[in-house]
Amino acid sequence: DEERTNLLEVSRLRGFFDALEADELEVGTHRFYAQISDAEVSYVEGQLENLPAVNAGRVEYAALKDFIEQQEVSALTGSAPANLVECVMSNRMDEWLSRSGVEQLLSPASWRERLQDPDEFGKDGAAAKRRPQNLQDSLLGEAYAGVRTEDLFEEDSPAAARTGEAAEANKDRHHKRDKKEKKAKEEDIAE
Repeated sequence: DEERTNLLEVSRLRGFFDALEADELEVGTHRFYAQISDAEVSYVEGQLENLPAVNAGRVEYAALKDFIEQQEVSALTGSAPANLVECVMSNRMDEWLSRSGVEQLLSPASWRERLQDPDEFGKDGAAAKRRPQNLQDSLLGEAYAGVRTEDLFEEDSPAAARTGEAAEANKDRHHKRDKKEKKAKEEDIAE
């Protein structure tokens, strides 16, 4: 701030972060700000423009200090980022969502389970009872290779037929195993 106005132009944020890396006092507490990528700095600049502390593209150093050092992340859905942590996190989430679909969060079997019984999904033990115990019992092996989530719900698709056959075989295998376990328990009780 050559004019000593105690204000920083938001467009100079990259230079500000780079200056923090120089760490003239050799404290080392603010060097990591220089590691923020140029794309993230551009995103942060755009978010800073929307804050009330910014006037005509300039922000006071005290407000900027609060903005970059605040670590609390707002739990309010849909609220605009109010600090550097929220801005960087929001930017990274937006990038991730634009690169990949939400179907990559869970396996196809987990999505089916969630969609078929949303009230029971994730409850203690409820999902675990239906979850395969090992890879051999899992439908995720070769049966799902290259299958898109949408294909699993279309009855005419080859993927649905392929996974349906695997599901039937898996169901039969589980049924036989359950019968053997039940018979073994009955024999143990009889002895």
